[in-house]
Amino acid sequence: MSHHEHPTGPAGGIPLAAAQAGIEAATRAAAERRVGVVVAVAAASGDPIALARMDGVPPLAAESAQRKCRTVALTWRSTESFAAALKGDLATEPEFFHGMHHVGPLMTIGGGVPVLIDGALAGAVAVSGASTEDDIALAGIAASAITAAATSGGR
Repeated sequence: MSHHEHPTGPAGGIPLAAAQAGIEAATRAAAERRVGVVVAVAAASGDPIALARMDGVPPLAAESAQRKCRTVALTWRSTESFAAALKGDLATEPEFFHGMHHVGPLMTIGGGVPVLIDGALAGAVAVSGASTEDDIALAGIAASAITAAATSGGR
């Protein structure tokens, strides 16, 4: 089979170097907090770009982080925000709330956040393995580092 170059993908995505910068920022902060986590970075489609699992963190956390990224890609919002919206619907539309838990790989636990570059959704980053509070904070750190790296020429 002959080698053919792939066409250039859509503009505004997360470059690998920026994804790695986000992972490094989050894992460094996690180590300072003395927690072990998985950090996943995905394209706006939810497809993986990069993933790191700190030593001693079970594989289940990697699955959770990837599902959080996919949830952000499908809903265009943080997993914390998506979970709150579903909980809000529980009283008035319980079938909707319960039905959404069976749609693909959705994850209704905080720790997945959108990554915006130049004001547009470029992808998602998610952290799993620590408390939900830590996962949310570390995902925010990663998202900020990804945006900074991508907009400073890391594209």
